[in-house]
Amino acid sequence: MIRLIAPSHHSFTVPRNLLLAALTLCSAQQLSAATPAQIDRLTEKWLQVEQQNHALINDWKVQKPAMQQRLSLLQAEKEQLTQMLQESSAGQDDVEERRSELMAEQAELEQQQEKLTEALAQLAATTDGLSPMLPELVRNNWEKEQQAVGDQAETSVLLQGTLAKLSDLDEFNQRITTHETVMSTGTDDVLVKQIYLGAGYAWFASQGGEYAGYGRIVNHTWQWQFSDQVDGDAINRAIDVFEKRQPPQLVQLPIIIGTEEVQP
Repeated sequence: MIRLIAPSHHSFTVPRNLLLAALTLCSAQQLSAATPAQIDRLTEKWLQVEQQNHALINDWKVQKPAMQQRLSLLQAEKEQLTQMLQESSAGQDDVEERRSELMAEQAELEQQQEKLTEALAQLAATTDGLSPMLPELVRNNWEKEQQAVGDQAETSVLLQGTLAKLSDLDEFNQRITTHETVMSTGTDDVLVKQIYLGAGYAWFASQGGEYAGYGRIVNHTWQWQFSDQVDGDAINRAIDVFEKRQPPQLVQLPIIIGTEEVQP
């Protein structure tokens, strides 16, 4: 043990290893020239360093459990975020896959739309080609359907209008229809009543039966023809039976094919 004299004129004992550590702070030349007071200051500084070191170690021992707990929480949070990122990435992959499927479906729908548009154009052309061969009653209904559609280019609207026309024609073909109108003989206008057997054939007669005739398709066009071969009274009787103004009875009406008259 070596005794050092402190500047305050009181003495204390320092272990040799502490003194040697303190003395290493000086070079050999400085050590040889150091006074006891300088050695005391160096030793005091070393002691302060050791005290700070011990304080840091003690502080770490106190804070270590909290720091470890915080580290565990951060690690758990990191794992949770990693899992969320993985799930997000998987979800993004699902979104991209669904997006690709929707794009494929859209492309297919566009192709179907093009095919439907082409088919509708052909159907509309065919339907319009039928118009000259139809009686006025059917053509008038078709004009109303066309007015309802207007100039709209939407495929669904055009399809609806075309189907409505064909539906009107089908219904007209399934029934017997009577209609009163004015027809021209070429010199006079005559009030007549018409009876249609579908949209393919019809007869007409004036109230007294003096004017009579038939309607049919000739050269792809619907035409009315006054004819002496048609019995106006028989036509009026058939109309009265159909409209229930006379009791049911068998009425024969001629069907003209070409220039021949055929009795049904």
